[in-house]
Amino acid sequence: MKTRRIAAVLVVLAASFLTNTERVWAICAIDDDCSGQPAPYNQCVNNHCGNASCPAPPPASPVCIPSGGVDDVLFNTNCCSGAAVPGSTCCIYQADWGGTWRSCSQICA
Repeated sequence: MKTRRIAAVLVVLAASFLTNTERVWAICAIDDDCSGQPAPYNQCVNNHCGNASCPAPPPASPVCIPSGGVDDVLFNTNCCSGAAVPGSTCCIYQADWGGTWRSCSQICA
């Protein structure tokens, strides 16, 4: 009975992994290695498939970011205006969207 339960758990875990591939960082050496990834995450960025057009979040700073500048989404930096341009949020790595948000940034309004 225990063997069947363990097998069932392993099947569920495997199915969960296979259906959640967007959370896995694809490793690459060149852009061609990312050709199977959805746009815009089909470019090689620091050896992981990602969005090279998304600006990297700035390091933490107590100084506010002026209009048009790049702000992180984790509140390590803040826009002077207190707002970001709607729709400007992006992540370098798809797995960070809705997760850790580590590689995500936005443009200050």
